[in-house]
Amino acid sequence: MRHILIGSARKEVCKLFEMLLWQTDRTFTNAYALNKCLHQVKFSAPDLIIMDGSIDTPERSFKALSMLKEDPATADIPIVLLTEPARDGEEKARLLLAADASLPEPFNPSEIKSLTEQFL
Repeated sequence: MRHILIGSARKEVCKLFEMLLWQTDRTFTNAYALNKCLHQVKFSAPDLIIMDGSIDTPERSFKALSMLKEDPATADIPIVLLTEPARDGEEKARLLLAADASLPEPFNPSEIKSLTEQFL
């Protein structure tokens, strides 16, 4: 069973990704705040993290991504970052450096599925 953690303050984004990525061999956990997302990573050991770059402030989001990548227990978990087009260039670049891949809004369903398959 493959486990996907979706971290977004926007519940509709979590639901969209669950619907698009659902398969019988996958389970999902949603986290609607950054601290809950970090807790769930430790608690559920996901195979993939999909995290909304706007789940918290850019500084906190970058720090969280960096912590996950620096921790040997979580460093190998791929992180796909959801990015908003309005995000400042420098802030967005910092977040992208800490992620394994990104998906820009508006989301393309086939791109979501394809990118997820690369990491699972």
